[in-house]
Amino acid sequence: MAEVNKIPYENNYYEFEAVPGNLRFDPEKSDREFVLYVLNTYSKDSFYIVYNSKHNVKTKQDFMQWADTGSKLKLLDSISTIVHECNHILNARLIFTILKQNNIDPPHKAFLYKKWDYEPGKEATEYRRPETHYIKRREIIIVPLTDCFHVKEIDPYYPAYIKQLKEFDLMRYPVYIYPMPEFMREYFYDIYFLLDEFTCYYHTLRMAIELEEYFKNELPQTAENWLSYFGSVLAYYHAYAEFKLFIFTYLLVAKEYYPKDYRLIMANKQFKKAFKAVDSNFAALINDFFNRKQKLIIQWLAAQGMKVKETDDSLFIYQGDNSGGAEGRGHLKQGYNIVIKEMEKQKYRDILRELAK
Repeated sequence: MAEVNKIPYENNYYEFEAVPGNLRFDPEKSDREFVLYVLNTYSKDSFYIVYNSKHNVKTKQDFMQWADTGSKLKLLDSISTIVHECNHILNARLIFTILKQNNIDPPHKAFLYKKWDYEPGKEATEYRRPETHYIKRREIIIVPLTDCFHVKEIDPYYPAYIKQLKEFDLMRYPVYIYPMPEFMREYFYDIYFLLDEFTCYYHTLRMAIELEEYFKNELPQTAENWLSYFGSVLAYYHAYAEFKLFIFTYLLVAKEYYPKDYRLIMANKQFKKAFKAVDSNFAALINDFFNRKQKLIIQWLAAQGMKVKETDDSLFIYQGDNSGGAEGRGHLKQGYNIVIKEMEKQKYRDILRELAK
């Protein structure tokens, strides 16, 4: 039986299971077929994630458990969540595909389980299952996991003024750091958990943005429909700043109070590689969207007879000659910019420099 360190971490991994090219889905047949049609037509990478996640075959769960079937717009809005959750599943299961292809047996029965609820010193901690990070179909990164402290330990050191923002209750800190929902508190979450969420939120936003062509090609051109599109994108893009600051704060706390954990994390070349890949792809995705939003999307909406107006905390779309007023959606633009500015401080730049080595 092979040892954990025999896993070929630094190999370059590509897509493992090709998606058949002749798949066809009827969007009128069922909600499930509709979701698969949208994914297959407008986001091949997202389709790969959902198609290959296998959705926990043992429990017969299906990706439609994350779908909101109340209306077509709600179903479209939930597709990004489906991709997010299926990416978690894919990230967890690809390691077994890699082991099989390299003729490596799992080193211990505990390897079959993700030991978030471990206690330091127990035997199973020696066999924490490595994780894969699916970046795109031709970039899959394996990250070995090291023992380190719970994310809740960063709470006293997270910037207090950010917790006091009026948008803070809408942000993700209370869910992923502290106090966490009750159903999550029994498990153990650390920096590798944060990296996994960082990866999955990248794919969540990418999917939301890629629905643009569906909204242009297959829906009536109304303010209501386009606000649904922008609402999804604006709900997800700030996850980039939030999780990056979570990770930076975790590393600052580790450096000061958990030096052994910090050394192990910073010695983990695959962790750094995955972080850099997600960070660069996520940032480029956001920059590209906001550049196109001004130059292309809003101009295109104007050609359809709509007007767009933004304030510090909301986006409005007017139909026609403003008759009937405007539909609006809130966003976290101010909070996002504040978090981005916080990370310009030297202490975070020093951490980023370490991660770049």
